[in-house]
Amino acid sequence: MNLPSAHRAAGVLTAATLVSILALGYGAPASAADAAKSPVHLVSTRAHAEHATVDDVEDRIEDLHKKLNITEAQTAPWNDFAQVMRDNGKTIRTIIASRTQTSKTMSAVDDLHSYQELAQAHVDGLNKLVPSFETLYAAMSDDQKRNADAVFGESRHHAAQ
Repeated sequence: MNLPSAHRAAGVLTAATLVSILALGYGAPASAADAAKSPVHLVSTRAHAEHATVDDVEDRIEDLHKKLNITEAQTAPWNDFAQVMRDNGKTIRTIIASRTQTSKTMSAVDDLHSYQELAQAHVDGLNKLVPSFETLYAAMSDDQKRNADAVFGESRHHAAQ
């Protein structure tokens, strides 16, 4: 792989990881020290994701519900979106658990394959998450959409720092 291709691949994985921060409950880093360990950095994705729990995902779902001002009329699309977040979190936790169990015996090639599996799970999760969020977003008022844009923008800003 040439250098520009490697940078593009890293950028795609970084974008997928950013959405995972939003959707899987990894959360934005709280400080500069935490930013250095952020899942935006490919090298530390495993270490950060190992600490993501079911409670983290549920906390993120609850936080987004409040921040997005979900109404009773939006309950069905919200519940669908939240379930995709839960399912994606479970998939990622399963892959991370497998990596953790085999990390000491992995060859460099095994490690890369495992990262590839994790990256593919992020992409597959996004392929499920985006349509469910599009449905929810379409059900939002204009004010809610502007708010959602700001909420997701804040998360992108924090993750990029």
